[in-house]
This record gives sequence, structure tokens and C-alpha cells, in this order.
Amino acid sequence: MNFQEKSINKLEFSLILDKLSEFAILPAVKTQISSLKPSSNINMLEEELTKTQEALRIIQRSMRAPLYMSCDYDKILLLLSKGAILSGKELYETVKLYETIRANVKFANHLKKDQIESQYFQMITSKLYLNESIEQMLLKALDEEGNVEDNASPKLKSLRKKLVQIELNLKQKLQEIVAKEAAKLSQTSIVLRDDRYCLAVKSEYKNHIKGIIHDTSASMQTIFIEPFIVSQMMSDKAKLQEEEKAEIHRILKELSQILLLEQPLLQENFHLIKEIDFIFAKGMLAKSYDGYRPKLNHQGRLNLIKARHPLLKVKKVIPNTVSFGDGYLGIIITGPNTGGKTVLLKTVGLLCTMIKYGLLIPADEKSDIMIFDQIFCDIGDDQSIESNLSTFSSHMTNITEIINNITPKSLVLFDEIGSGTDPIEGSNLAKAILNYLIKEKVSFITTTHYSDLKTFGFENPYVINASMEFDQHTLSPTYELKLGISGSSNAFNIAKRLGLKEEIINDAKKMAVTSDDIVRQLVLKLEKKAKQLEEQTLEYERLKEDTYQIKQEYDAKVKKFEKEKQILYKKAQAEADEFVMTIKNDALQIIEEAKKLKNDQVKLHEIIDVRHQVNNLDRDIVKEREMQNTDNSNLEVGDDVYITSYDQYGTISRILKDNQYEVSIGNMSVKLAKKELTKVKTITNQQPKEINFSFRKSKATISMTLDLRGKRYEDAKEALDKYIDDLVVVGLKQATIIHGYGTGVIRELVQKFLKNNKNIASYRYGGENEGGFGVTVITLK
Repeated sequence: MNFQEKSINKLEFSLILDKLSEFAILPAVKTQISSLKPSSNINMLEEELTKTQEALRIIQRSMRAPLYMSCDYDKILLLLSKGAILSGKELYETVKLYETIRANVKFANHLKKDQIESQYFQMITSKLYLNESIEQMLLKALDEEGNVEDNASPKLKSLRKKLVQIELNLKQKLQEIVAKEAAKLSQTSIVLRDDRYCLAVKSEYKNHIKGIIHDTSASMQTIFIEPFIVSQMMSDKAKLQEEEKAEIHRILKELSQILLLEQPLLQENFHLIKEIDFIFAKGMLAKSYDGYRPKLNHQGRLNLIKARHPLLKVKKVIPNTVSFGDGYLGIIITGPNTGGKTVLLKTVGLLCTMIKYGLLIPADEKSDIMIFDQIFCDIGDDQSIESNLSTFSSHMTNITEIINNITPKSLVLFDEIGSGTDPIEGSNLAKAILNYLIKEKVSFITTTHYSDLKTFGFENPYVINASMEFDQHTLSPTYELKLGISGSSNAFNIAKRLGLKEEIINDAKKMAVTSDDIVRQLVLKLEKKAKQLEEQTLEYERLKEDTYQIKQEYDAKVKKFEKEKQILYKKAQAEADEFVMTIKNDALQIIEEAKKLKNDQVKLHEIIDVRHQVNNLDRDIVKEREMQNTDNSNLEVGDDVYITSYDQYGTISRILKDNQYEVSIGNMSVKLAKKELTKVKTITNQQPKEINFSFRKSKATISMTLDLRGKRYEDAKEALDKYIDDLVVVGLKQATIIHGYGTGVIRELVQKFLKNNKNIASYRYGGENEGGFGVTVITLK
């Protein structure tokens, strides 16, 4: 095992692979996982992350891809390639393979129908091949346990029929003998000895029944005799069984030869099924720790946002942001013991390693990770009595190995660099090591308690200080990383929290008056200012949120005012329409009566002209209303317009150059100048031939979407009921109901209501671009 592999083991990456293996179903995939190798090919890693992200999305929105087989099918194919005759159980695994293929193709179609993004999965399933004739042949010949069925061949069916008959004859013959010789028998039941049917004959009658003696009782009082006639029948049965065995062998051989011809396709099919199992195992792993896909780079940037250790088993994992690469090569982390420094180191190393294996990581998707060619770490104590290594010696052995193998694309993680020896010498050695890494342009993160290294971090432009925060009020660590601020070890505070006597702590403080006090005071001052800045930032964020809330309330009031304004306008509009229609109706009646009078003073053409004017009365009013408050400054595709030169309405279908527009009028398209168009709210194609009054709502007043999120159950039910009625009244055929994910109570209410409503033709969950399982799209009859 080389040092790179030892480093990965120290990061406990093997536990990640173990978890991944648990999510895999096929033994071949579990074996594949155990032999995975890291990659530094960014294109290949991008592809693997894309596949895994897609699998995770499918799992979250639907389920895992189905697999109905769990054997090592590769071994079966290997036996087949060597000309072996497969057992019935081995042959039936091909049936399971075909069932898996069918199920995955069906699942892919389901995802496509539901508009769930599954490009890679669709590509894999499109390559799967199902030979239905072979599948039916295997199903006819074998049961689920791999036993050969009677219908596998006419001969086998005939042989088994004969065996059943001879078995019946045997039992009948034995019953006849028992009935006839009952007085000579110790018991009237048939006894099996060496798979032979025997009679339990009293010893004094052993010569009265002709047959073969197979056994004698311990008391010598009973002799177990197989009658000759039964022996002959058993011999016939044995011959039939041999013929049956030979026929089964022939059938298995024939089926094996058929599969041998199909082997290349079976091999390809199983390879694709293994790929499906592998990517969905990675998807399930990502789901277990809420993994995301970060950005990748080769420019030395590391920006882990809200990173979490995927193996921590605690109630609450504190996320941390770790960043360097934009001007910085490394981070020096200080802070108290048990403050989380080592866990943070392992988190960074583990997440960078996981990316090299194509795994999603528990960090924000905005994270940006450098693909390091090697990740080295010196974490923990490798002292060994057997190898004569002290703590310091073991660290130096590891560091020497690291220095000899690093490249500018490596990441190095040191836990307590330079510890285990004289503090001054250890500190100087640590600074020299870090200087060497900076000179070689190697990225690094190290933890330390040395004050000199804190000063080194302040003075070196390629290094940034950081600390694990310590709450001075509770005297306990918060496990949060603070970039740009170095911390103190807080040894005295921790000792106090753990119960060490005050007298001892005070004595230690008196002895701590050294040149390090200046650095320590500077650190405390910086920490205090950082705390103040953080509090000011939080206050700013609070004020920002309050301002946002005020704006939201204002916008809501404006929206409410506009809505009420529209309602009043429509009410007035309706009353005006009713008045015009009444006047028009009265005028038309008067005209009809005038025609009947046939008064010579009233000419027919005058009556027709007046009637035409009356008929156009409401049309002119509607046209005038549509053109009120219109704005032609921003005409867009889809806008309804009135064309003055044609005295027609149309819809803009394309915007051309030089203020020219292509407008659709019915089935005709015309090219018009902007000055000829007037934007209107709706298109009026024709006037009603009859004067009718209706209380029917306008489609424009009914939203295509009903949002039930945040409503109580009864309120949601009432709103849904009213909304469906409104849709029926206005004649809308399709709408969307937003119920969100939540606890599922409102979603179940919607589904149950739609199922029992006679006006609903169909309903479905939303597609990927429609809101997914958070919405239901309905179609009315």
C-alpha cells in the first residue's frame, strides 16, 4: 500500500465505499465498487457526476430503477462460454434478466411520460435487448426454482405420466397384499427401507411371503420383505426415472446451447444492468447524506460551501465553508482541542476524494472543487513500539513521504504540524515545511497551537489564518470555522469548564507571561472585532429581511387595490352593456313596428339604415372600450391588436425590422407597420346575433392556477370546490392546482376530491417543468 492509499484510508474513505456497496444489489457491482480507482480526468468526472445527479433526481421524484436478479450472472455466462450445461436454476436467471430489462424499459417510458429528466437512463434502456422467444421457451421449460416442467418436451410429459401411473399401481398392489396377508404382518402400514416398499412380516411367517428381505427389527420379531411383484414394479419405475433424468439432461443441454448463441447479447445486457445498478447505488448513497454536485476546476480553487462530514453520527452536524485558491495557497487553523479542527481536515480531504470517485458530496451545489492529482494527509498518531517510532518520528516519516511525492496539483493536510517535540524547534520546522510547500505552489491546510504559525499566517501573503470558534460565555466550542481570524487554544477556559481547581488555573496564568502575550492579545482583539462585525452583519440581514417583508406587504396591498379596481370596472362595464343591449332591443322593436306600418313617409332604405346603426351601437362601444388605455410602445409576440386599415382584429405572430410586424388574421398573415396597430385586451371576432343576458363568468377572471399552499384543510377543500365550479361555468378545460410537497395532507385532499368529481376527465402530477409532485394538472370534461 503506497502513501496515497494510506492517506485515503486515514480519511476513512473505505467506509464510504462500504456504504456504497450496501446500496448495490448485484454481487458483480459490489465487487466493482471494492476495486474502484480515483480519477483526475475532469471530463470523465463531470460525466459521472451528471449520471449520479440524474439517478438521485429520479429516486427523489419516483423510485430506484427495478432489479429482479441478485446473482453473479457473469459467472453463469463464463460457464456458458466454456460449453457447460447450465442447471435449471442457472438457466432461470436469464428469465430474471429479461424481467429486469422489461421493467426498466417500462420505467424509462414512465419517466418520459412524467417529464422527469432521465437522459442517460433513457440512453441505457434504449440499448437493452429482449428476446421474447427465448424468454417464453425458458418459462415453458422451467419453474421459478429452476425445476424442469412437464411441458418442457412431449417425451418428458409422457415419462412423468407413466411414473405417476406406476406409483399408483404400486400402492394399489401393496394394499391388496396387505389386505390378503394382514394376519401375518406386524403392522398394516407400508415401510420404506433403502427406498424400497416393504411389508413388516412376523418372523414366523417370513417364508410364507415371497420376496427380498431388506431389514430386520432390533427384536428380530419383524422381517421387512419387499414382495417380488413389487420389486419388479420398482425396477420398472427405476428405468423410467433414468429415462426422465436423461430427458431432463437433454432439455437443459438444448437450452444451454440456445443461450450460448445468445451469449454476446446477454453479456451486453448484463453490462448495462450493472451500470444501472451502479449509478442508482451512487444516487441512493447521495440521498443518504443529502449530496449535491459541485463545480469542478483545474485552477487550484477550493471553495467548499456548507460542507458536512458524511459519516458523522450526531444529531446536528455543523456545516462549514472552507475556501482558498484566489490568491491563497493554504490555511492555518487554530483553536481549542475538541473544537473540530481534525474533523474539518478530514471533511475537506474526504469530500475532495469522493469527487475523484464520481460521488456527489454533502455540500452546497455552488461549491467549487479543484481536482487534486493526489491528496496526502498526516493525521493522527502513528507511533509504534514495534517499529521504534515515537510520535514525532512517525509524523516526520509521513511528512518526508509527502514532500517526496507532492506536485503543484496536490493537496496536503497536516494535523498539528511540528508537534511532538520541542515547541520552538517544532514551530520553526513547521514554518520551513510550509514555506517549501508555498515555493512549490502546493495547496495545504494545517492545524496548530503554535503562536509563531499564527504570526506566519498574518505575514505570508499566500496563507490565510482561520480558527474554530470558541464561545467565551458558555466556555465551549461552536465547531464553526472562521476564515481570516486566528484563534487561541483556550486551554485555561477548557480546564476551567472541565472542573480544574481555580487555584491551579490562576497559577498557570501567572507563569504564562511570555513574549507570546503580544500575539495572544492581538488575537483576542481581532476575535472581538470579528464578533462585533458578525453581529453587525446579522443586524443588517435582519433589517434587510424586515424591509423585504414591508415591500411584500406593500406589493400585496397594491395588488389587492388593482384587483378591486378591476372588479369595479367590470361591474360598471357589465351594467353599461346591459343598458346598451336594452336600448338596442327597444330600438329594434320600434323599427320592426315601423316596417309593419308601411308608412309612405318612412322609406324602406331609411329603416334599413337606422337598423344598421342600431346593430353597430354596441360594437362601437366595445371597440372604443378595447382601445382605451392601450400602450403601443411595447408590442410583443402574442399581443392582440386592432388593425385600423382592415377594421379587423388580429394577433402578432412575429416582430420584423423597422417597426414592421407580421399579424395573423384568422388563417391569413399580413405584414403591417406599427402605426396601423392598436393594442387591445381581447379580440372581438363578431357581434352576437341575439340579445342574451348571462351571468356567466368571463374566462379572463378565472386564473389557470389555484394555489392551496398554506391553507387549512377545510379552507383548501372549500376553495377547491369553488374553483372547479368556476372552471365548469367559464368552460375552461385545463388548470393547475398547487398543493406543494409538505406533509401530503393537502395533496391527498386534492387527489381524493378529483377522483370523486364527475366534472374531471383526468388528472396527473406535474412534469419536471410544471412543478413535479408539488402540483396536479387537471383536465375537465
